[in-house]
Amino acid sequence: MSRPTQSAGAGTVADLYARVERAATAADRTGAVGLPPLTEALLDYLDGLSALDPTLDHPHARPAVRTAARTTRKYFTACLRHTSPGQCELPLLNMSVGVSPDETLGGPFPHDWVQAFELALVCRSYVDADALYRQRFTLQHQDADTDLMLAYTAALVALWKRRQWPRNRKLRTEVKADLQPALEVLSGAPADSAWTPRVRVLGQLAAGKNADGELAAAVTSHTENGGRRIAWDLLALASLAEDLGLPMESESDFLPRHLRVWPADR
Repeated sequence: MSRPTQSAGAGTVADLYARVERAATAADRTGAVGLPPLTEALLDYLDGLSALDPTLDHPHARPAVRTAARTTRKYFTACLRHTSPGQCELPLLNMSVGVSPDETLGGPFPHDWVQAFELALVCRSYVDADALYRQRFTLQHQDADTDLMLAYTAALVALWKRRQWPRNRKLRTEVKADLQPALEVLSGAPADSAWTPRVRVLGQLAAGKNADGELAAAVTSHTENGGRRIAWDLLALASLAEDLGLPMESESDFLPRHLRVWPADR
């Protein structure tokens, strides 16, 4: 894609885009270990675009999110020792980088899976979400916080399945069976846990209820804790709510509308 055009504030955005290009070049040289810095550069670039236009109605916005979804999934995959070498497509840059399994990375870690799945939910990428869905069994218990993360993972997957196949009666039973134990674990999260705001949103969606109030409270918590300009974890839930027929009634600069409303990619 072409470089961002110059406008008020676009100098900084152009610098951020140049960082993305440098990170992609480095990842092409280093392989999987270079993907997390590339992901960070992409998210910084999207924050910069959001500062210019909070709705993120920019030609680079969706390709950048799609690229971040690919880099996070491919990084998680590279942490799995049984996978084969492959390519990571970078739609924003019209290029790809080679990625191979790398035992030095450690993992696979649940937080890497969650980040990748959340980005797949935002960009409605069936390919990325389905691949991660099949890899979720590689996640293992480590500590109490990991248990919360794994329960959150199970609940996200269940709601994703409900969204993907709403008319499948057998699947409805499976979703209910998966959701109940996951929500029970999540209900035990301490009130001051970083997971609690997301858990409350998830609980509303699982009950088929609008989560506007819970999302607003979660955004407030996000800002108080100095989070990114775009709250990606909450944006994933807002996107899921949109697709489940429970759209947000209010607007938030932290949850860009152009990303919340995104056609599904099959």
